[in-house]
Formats: sequence, structure tokens, C-alpha cells
Amino acid sequence: MIPILSFIVLITVIIWWKHAKAVRRLRRAERARQRAANPPRYARRASVWVAHKVFARRFVWRAPTGRVGPRAPVARRGLWRTVRINIGQHLLIAGLTGSGKSSTMRTLSAHALRLGWQLVLVDLKPDQPEGEIYGGKAKVISSPAGLVDLVRDLLADPARDGSHLVIAVDETSSLIRALSPKQFDDLCSLIDIARVYKIHFWFGCQHPSRSTLPSEIQANVQSIICHRVRSKIESDVIFHDADWAPHQLTGPGACFVQEGKSRPRKLRALWLSPERFAALPGGPQVPLSGPVPAPVTASPPISVPPPVEAVPAPLTDNQQLCCLALEMAGRPLAAKDVVEATALPQPRVSDALRALTGKAVVTKSDTYPALYQLASTLSPKEQS
Repeated sequence: MIPILSFIVLITVIIWWKHAKAVRRLRRAERARQRAANPPRYARRASVWVAHKVFARRFVWRAPTGRVGPRAPVARRGLWRTVRINIGQHLLIAGLTGSGKSSTMRTLSAHALRLGWQLVLVDLKPDQPEGEIYGGKAKVISSPAGLVDLVRDLLADPARDGSHLVIAVDETSSLIRALSPKQFDDLCSLIDIARVYKIHFWFGCQHPSRSTLPSEIQANVQSIICHRVRSKIESDVIFHDADWAPHQLTGPGACFVQEGKSRPRKLRALWLSPERFAALPGGPQVPLSGPVPAPVTASPPISVPPPVEAVPAPLTDNQQLCCLALEMAGRPLAAKDVVEATALPQPRVSDALRALTGKAVVTKSDTYPALYQLASTLSPKEQS
């Protein structure tokens, strides 16, 4: 008899618990409906206004006052401590749409404009949403051909007038897909020597992967600002450490900032709206590449001298070491032989040989394609 009564009591308790749970759900939905139908009271309005003014406004970007240096404010730790990074280096800004990646790019660009640096924006998207915002403040490149011409001009004369130049790539994956292998090698050659001539690359990426962020680009990045990404695989591509998981970030503005060899820090990025960025004063414009057509006049034609051949791009230290190893050997060498002769890591030797092959300084052997040899008898210094 007792087991039967216990079973009936248990069934009754379960039915009552389910009924109470359903009632609580209905009451919660009804309260939410009434709260949406009726405007909040004055006390609630005041509390929301105070919270917005005191807390949210702490993360709105403001123009720095006083002496402006190359370290730009990008995020806050807590409510009051401002975190700054050096913008005179190669940066990687990653994050999904709506996570704050474009706002961080605008924050860095605004600081570069205040320093008087030249700014180039590479926006290959069809509608060019960021290109319209940067109009009048930067040279906007909307086609791969324009970027190829700019890279070619910078390789011919990387020093220019000695001023700082920032090349901000809004979407690196679109750029990598649009370039041919030869054009990509030229871009990597420019990235290798860029910092010496005050040229800084800022790479923006929504979906980082091995194909959209090749090793040639990742090896030259000094600082990383990573907002929320899509999956753990993309997190591993950026940080290579399971302790830092940007795919678990919540809310716009949350990010990890890593500068140099320091450990990443979880911060809250500053917010700069497109309207406020468009209202900022513009900086110096980058001259367009290519010859400028002369005005048509009635005077007799003037003889134009033949075009001067562009100066070849200088070789990097790794490329000169590889050329020196091939010259001292006096015979074709395999990639592993070059690694033993130069004592460089295998990826750097592979990148250097690939770049030298694209520059026609090194050629592959006709008999054995895996062997490399110098294309001429010039020394590495004469080649550069």
C-alpha cells in the first residue's frame, strides 16, 4: 500500500511542477508584453540615461589632446585605463561583421591622419562601403590593378619623400584571391622592406585561415587586434594558443590585443562612428601612379625622351644570403642545401627562393627542377 501511495504522490508533484513552470513562463511573457506596450517610467529612463552617460561614453573615441605620438589609443582596460599600441608597424585587425573591426580600423586611421601620415585604403568589395567613408582623407584603391601599380611604384622608389605611408587593406581574403602568384610575390617583397622605408601595412580580415592569411603575411605582422571570430579553427590561426579563444568573445567591441611578444590582453575597443570619422580633417594625399597627361596646346610637339627603366627592387637580407650560398657553391643547389649553407629556417629559405625566382635572379635547373641556380654571374649586391 505504501509504495502505491508514494508513486501517486510522486506523479502529483511532477504534474504540479510542470504546471507551475508553465505558469511562470506565461507570466514572464505577459510582463515582457506589457513592458513593451507601456513606455518606461521616468525613474527607469533616468537610470538608463545615467548608465549610458557614465559607462558607455567611456568607450567612445576622442581626439587626443597635447602632443600626439605614434602610439594610438585603441581600447580600455576597465573604465579608465587606456591601452595604446604603436601604429608604425604591420598590424592585423580580425573580426566578424558587427564585432568592431571597421571601427578599430577607423580609430587607427584617425590617429595616423592627426600625425600627418599618408593613407591608402584598399577596398575591393563591389559596393565599397568603407571607401565612401574614407573619401577625401585617403587614396581609395578599388581594383587589383591599382594596388599592383602602387606596389610596383613603391618597389621602384620605396624611400619616396621620406614620409610615413599606411596601406590599410579592408579585406585581405579578397586581395589574396585577386592577385596572381607573381603579383603576390611582389607584394611580399614590398612587405619585407616596408618598415625600413616607413611603409606600414594594416591587414583586415573577417575569416582568417591558412589561405587568406599566408605565412608570408603572418611572419611580418608585429601586433594583432582580434575581435570575435566564427570558429575555434580561426582562433588557432591567429594566436596558435588554446588559452586565447576570440571565438568565445561576446558583444561588439570585445577584443584581444597583442603587441610584440607580450601575451594577449582581453580589452574593450574604442568606438568611432562613420559620421564622426567623416567629419575629421583630411590628411596629405598620395599622388596617383602613372604619367599625368599634358594639356593640349597649339604649340609644336616636343620630343619626349625615352622612358627610364625602373630600378629593380633591392634584395632582402635572406635573399642576399641565398644568392651568396648559390654563388659560393658554383653549382645548382637544392632547397635543403641552401638551408644548411645559410643556417636559416626552412620557411624563410623557401620564401626567399620563391621571391628570387619571381625577380628572375634565380632560375630552376632545366635537368632537375628541384635545383636552383643563379640566372647570371652578378653578385647579390649588383643584383640589388
